[in-house]
Amino acid sequence: MFLHRQAANQFLPLDQSEALRSLLSAWPVAHAADWIAEVNGVQTEGELTGLRRCVQRGQPFGEESWVARTVAALGLERTLRPRGRPKKKAQAARKGS
Repeated sequence: MFLHRQAANQFLPLDQSEALRSLLSAWPVAHAADWIAEVNGVQTEGELTGLRRCVQRGQPFGEESWVARTVAALGLERTLRPRGRPKKKAQAARKGS
């Protein structure tokens, strides 16, 4: 098994990964004992759709209240708005004709 080091685009044997772990920060909060099972667990189709949208748009992923706080704190409001130019409203389009 290997650990991929993206910055140098290298694969390192797992026995060298312990040295790399020392470079990582400690967890900011306590994690659940079964977090590996949770991370590797099966997601519903709705969860996958939401996760894909967040990855594509650069949105934070999580509970709605946490997302709102994070978006406000980091100035990511644009990631919540639909992409592209706003569509014309039906009434405005009819008046112009």
